[in-house]
Amino acid sequence: MIAGRVIQSVVVTACALALAASLALADPGVRVTYVSGVPQVELEGSYAQSHYAVYRGADMNERGVRITSDDLLCIGPCWAQDPAAEPGRTYWYRFELAMPNGSHATFGPYAVTISPTLAARVAIAILPNPARAGTRIDLRIGGPPSDGPVAATATLHDLSGRVVSTLFRGSLPRGTTSLKWDGRDDRSRRLPTGLYFIRLETPLGTRVERLLRLD
Repeated sequence: MIAGRVIQSVVVTACALALAASLALADPGVRVTYVSGVPQVELEGSYAQSHYAVYRGADMNERGVRITSDDLLCIGPCWAQDPAAEPGRTYWYRFELAMPNGSHATFGPYAVTISPTLAARVAIAILPNPARAGTRIDLRIGGPPSDGPVAATATLHDLSGRVVSTLFRGSLPRGTTSLKWDGRDDRSRRLPTGLYFIRLETPLGTRVERLLRLD
């Protein structure tokens, strides 16, 4: 009887180890939120001190395009905003991580359908923010390319509402247009540290986002 109990204990332990191993190999989930109308995909769990990149594919069999601009460092969760994602479409996202111990992991692909309600037709993404010289500003116009470009004006304002720099004036195509801002006003003067606002005006709507300028 004792031997039977020992065998049963070994079987239960083996099953528990097998279950733990299968759970360890399973991909974590993803969480999708919308920040000022821009889809943000976040890998569940903490991967602190890991470097990562995020890719978006049109189907599950392709790696797709990289939507993170640099080799990013996870400080807890790993996430990426995708201002170029079109409302109503389904994309496949992959997270590629370089762990602190030197190992590598790929999670995904994850199928994500972009909400046509929560994804804005006009959006702004600022990378990084807080910002210094060399900041990237993404202006997004929703809709399929066949809808054609729209007239747009993007301006930078100080706290009083005064325009200190005209970032863009002209026609924007559907999708994302990336601008580089060097931290200066229209007279090429370096702006002081402080809070500013970027305003994007189009016939489809207006979007305003905060930008914190650092020296």
